[in-house]
Amino acid sequence: MNSLLISPLRNGDARSAERILAHYLVEREQADRLRNASKDERKTLYTAVYDEMLRRVPDHPRLTRKHSPGLAEAAVREVMRPLLPMLNSDMRFLEIGAGSCALSIAVAPHVRRAIAYEVSNEIVKNVQLPENCCVLIGDGTSIALPDASVDFVFSNQLMEHIHPDDALAQLMEIRRVLAPNGRYLCITPNAVSGPHDVSLYFDNQARGFHLKEYTIRELSNLFKSVGFHRTHVLGYSRGFSFGIPLWLATLVESILNMLPHGIRRTIGTRWPLKAIVGIRIMGLR
Repeated sequence: MNSLLISPLRNGDARSAERILAHYLVEREQADRLRNASKDERKTLYTAVYDEMLRRVPDHPRLTRKHSPGLAEAAVREVMRPLLPMLNSDMRFLEIGAGSCALSIAVAPHVRRAIAYEVSNEIVKNVQLPENCCVLIGDGTSIALPDASVDFVFSNQLMEHIHPDDALAQLMEIRRVLAPNGRYLCITPNAVSGPHDVSLYFDNQARGFHLKEYTIRELSNLFKSVGFHRTHVLGYSRGFSFGIPLWLATLVESILNMLPHGIRRTIGTRWPLKAIVGIRIMGLR
């Protein structure tokens, strides 16, 4: 583990190779705790391992973005552009895996209520929220909200962080808190072009906090299994979302999966294929 598989700067990370290695070793250690934990242990472990990792890796991108307004604002603008047309002033909005809450704060002026759900106390420490926005700390699977209490659920880079044995339970909770005709938009990296966590610098498979990276086919089937009556695959390019037939998205996945790992990772994370296989799936309650 003396060399990096790809350049950090190519991936937008300005840290030294030594600091990325230190991050990787801490994250892999904490991720293994989650992978090997029982279901009951994981109820409190998600919060513990994320807080521990952020304490031990003070230059983690989640923390540096929090303290770098320019980076945070650019990231929020990128997400808000296609999200904004889906919002309305009477909407109750829930973001799962809110991080620094920057997106929930940006959404708040456009909805009736915004709720930022997180497992880490460290990442939301000292965050200033508008009056119609609140933070909800949870165990990673259960959501302490009443049935049918929100209209729109959003997650960005979250599903891959959930233990695969807990993914079904979390999706059932999301469907439970959604009102009739409510929607869940899930954005997550595609396993075909992975890994996408800090492992990408050292391994050909996710070994860090991406406990499972999914394909579009897997997620579509998972959504349907918990009772979402319809799912839509959305493509994304230059700030705009557009519908993609499921058959086309899964066909592209299958073709990419036949290629050598290095090639499919390179072309699968670049336009135009990224617009198709960068997973954005919408579930309708």
